Amino acid sequence: MKKTLLTATALAFALSTAMAQNNQTAVQQNGLRNAASVSQQGSDNAVLIQQADSYSNPYYHTQDNQASVSQVGDRNNARLSQSTYSERNTATILQHGDDNTAFQVQVPFAKDNVAHIEQYGTNNQASQRQNEVNESMASIYQAGSNNSAEQSQVFLHDNIADIYQQGNGNMAEQAQNGFHNVASATQTGDNNTAVQWQRTGDLEATIVQTGSGNSHEQDQMTRSVRNTATAIAVGDNNYGYQTQVGSDNTSEIYQVGDYNSASSVQNAGTWFLDGNHSNLTVQTGNYNMAETTQLGNAGGAISTIDQSGDYNTATVVQYSIRR
Repeated sequence: MKKTLLTATALAFALSTAMAQNNQTAVQQNGLRNAASVSQQGSDNAVLIQQADSYSNPYYHTQDNQASVSQVGDRNNARLSQSTYSERNTATILQHGDDNTAFQVQVPFAKDNVAHIEQYGTNNQASQRQNEVNESMASIYQAGSNNSAEQSQVFLHDNIADIYQQGNGNMAEQAQNGFHNVASATQTGDNNTAVQWQRTGDLEATIVQTGSGNSHEQDQMTRSVRNTATAIAVGDNNYGYQTQVGSDNTSEIYQVGDYNSASSVQNAGTWFLDGNHSNLTVQTGNYNMAETTQLGNAGGAISTIDQSGDYNTATVVQYSIRR
């Protein structure tokens, strides 16, 4: 089913139920040049598409929104909503297997947003929300079963979030709040966990995990500007944690092997204090542990940990303050 709106005053509403397959579809469109396309082939699938109006603000009514949903299996649930003041947004959901759930919302003051979800296996869950953001993009890809992915981009501007999961039982979460942030999480294998939090500032966060049972968390906090965090793990059951407060900090963790643990804490105190700390941790082997703590605003703290073999332990604490 496809509904196309050609004028700002046009209103299209469609409600259809395929009784033989018990599929349900509801589409409501208000505004200017909206388009919606829904295709369902299995049974007991449900779709709801809403593309909101422009009548709340007559001076801002450019809405070239598009929404498309395709579900092939059974008991899939997809919901699309592009709300008031939206401009040239695109949202796409594609689910192949059974019992998949996808949710997309692009809400007020949005502009040039793109949201994308693909799920191929069974019992996958994906959620996207973009709220008052400009030129934002969120994308989720999951191939396998029992995967979970969640993305949230809240305030302005230029945010990008990307999740790629291939395998089973993986979980990824990305949250961005304000300014030129970039987050990327890639997981290949089973039962991996990736969490990325970006609060405010020009931040970059990257997680790549290949194997099973790996877990990594990156937290670039509210008082952060121009920080970069990178984590790459190849193997099984590796753990990593990175947190950054202040400006111009760099943290890198590379793990090859199994059951390695690495943490990095960089804290200059507040965003207008230049941390300028650098941390590099490399673990090659099994059951290694590394902890790095860099505190203070004097800047220039550099830490390098290189562990080869098994059962190595390293702890680095650096503290400096500018008075």
